[in-house]
Amino acid sequence: TSYIRGLGDLDVAQQALLETADQYKEFLDRHLLWIPSAKVFGPESVSNLVPALAWVLSPTSWNEALLTWLNTLQDNLVIAVLFLVILLAVVLARRPLASRRREIDAKVGHITNDNISLTLAALGIAALRVLPLPLALAFASWPLRGGVEQTEFGAALSNALMAIAPFLYNTMLFRLLCANNGILQAHFGWGAGRLPDIRRQLDRIIAVGVPVIFVAALTYNSPVSGHRESLGRLAFIVIMILFSGVARPLLHPVKGVATSYYTRYTTGWVYRLRWLWYWLAAGAPLVLAVIAIVGYLYTASMLTNQLIETFWMLLALGIVNLVIRRWLALTRQKLAVQQELEKQELEASSEGESKAEGELPVVESKPLDLDAIDQQTRRLVNAVLVFAGVLLGWGIWSDFVPALGILEQVSLWSQVVTIDGQEVS
Repeated sequence: TSYIRGLGDLDVAQQALLETADQYKEFLDRHLLWIPSAKVFGPESVSNLVPALAWVLSPTSWNEALLTWLNTLQDNLVIAVLFLVILLAVVLARRPLASRRREIDAKVGHITNDNISLTLAALGIAALRVLPLPLALAFASWPLRGGVEQTEFGAALSNALMAIAPFLYNTMLFRLLCANNGILQAHFGWGAGRLPDIRRQLDRIIAVGVPVIFVAALTYNSPVSGHRESLGRLAFIVIMILFSGVARPLLHPVKGVATSYYTRYTTGWVYRLRWLWYWLAAGAPLVLAVIAIVGYLYTASMLTNQLIETFWMLLALGIVNLVIRRWLALTRQKLAVQQELEKQELEASSEGESKAEGELPVVESKPLDLDAIDQQTRRLVNAVLVFAGVLLGWGIWSDFVPALGILEQVSLWSQVVTIDGQEVS
């Protein structure tokens, strides 16, 4: 009885603790984005650059991280061998996959052999071909995560490797899709004129952006705040300038890669808001850089992560849209060919019957209106993709909704009225 009573009291205290923790979490979610996490970038931040660089380039820290990495591999030898076998298999499979991809491309465009499974197979092959390097980075971060020998630098290095692995994978995958005679050109009919510009900007991101992102992630995970406020903030500013420079030549409505899209589709809200998309894409990184300069490092980094996830989400939906449109186009072509063959067979049989039995009235069945079906299906697909985009966007940005609750504390104006003899604001 005494133990049961003690457990009951403990349960009540635990529930109270959980409620208090939830209240603090809600309070932090509401206010944390609006609080500066560092001082304004100035002489003090500049003076901390040397210690931050010394921490990043310290041979002692790298040696300790390497020893931790090797010791963890020795303690988990089976898992390490399994990872290495998977990585080796993915690397050795790249050449056969490239050969299979060429066989697939040879069938594209021939109505008798072409089908949507070829495009899906080509996308799967592309996803596997770019996997080795990001997988190696993710594998390299695992031994540094946890363990009794983990150091502060090792933990920061592990988090930095895990941060750049998915970003590098997505960038390399889209770079492969935009390659000369790649999937976007061979399967989706993208013009060869705009793809070199896209490849050039993606190469800039891979060559410059990924190393700088690694430095930013490494210093942001440092236990010393001065490292984040100096070298980490400087790397973040460089990344934002790079993203803005990449967005300008791609999305400019007159001189950018997006011009070819706008010239084909001169109606709709996407075309009407083309300058808004351009200024948002080119200006948002610069705004985030300014936010980081004035001290809102946490806010800028969180918003950047959400914007990058939103960009990958829109890119994935765009690929899905292209696949569905190609499937509809192939289906329409095959239906048109089938209708033409049936029409020829009907005409041939009608002529044979006329010669054998004289002229007889021929009743023709009304063919399918392929244009109407295609237009209705495209509308349905667009509606489904927009709905999916809204749901996925809500999943990405839902954590930021509580932060908007602070706006309820902002008074735009007030008015005093008398209710039941009492003045109420």
